[in-house]
Amino acid sequence: MTLHDFKTDPQYLDAFAQLDDYDIWGAIKVWQHHEDRILALLCSGLVNRTLFKIEISKQPFPIDRISLEKELVRNHFNVDSEGLDDLVYHDLLMNKAYTNDKQNINLLMKNGAVIDLAKASDNLNISALAHPVEKYFLCYPQHH
Repeated sequence: MTLHDFKTDPQYLDAFAQLDDYDIWGAIKVWQHHEDRILALLCSGLVNRTLFKIEISKQPFPIDRISLEKELVRNHFNVDSEGLDDLVYHDLLMNKAYTNDKQNINLLMKNGAVIDLAKASDNLNISALAHPVEKYFLCYPQHH
């Protein structure tokens, strides 16, 4: 099926809309034996609950550490270099719980007044929630 099929024939979109968890898990169980090595590894990991390991750090992971994990994964799972980026990846996580510069959270008070959450309570340290927390992660399949 192609994008054109979905746009021009409503039966495809209707069939897609009816997919549920059982359909997806059925496909995942079949794909764990697929000829695409990466797809098979990912699906087998889900079926067998062998999920990826994730490490979190305040500092970026050094390139040599990332290279080491890629080499360990390449050797353990016997995959080529092209598939390694699908199995070993790293990035920056950012969490900012309260963003008062984009859209404030307003509270409706009992007296009918509407005030900003940050001004509503001396007990809440909203300013601490407004500062972004940045951490780095390195994720890879478990290898022993």
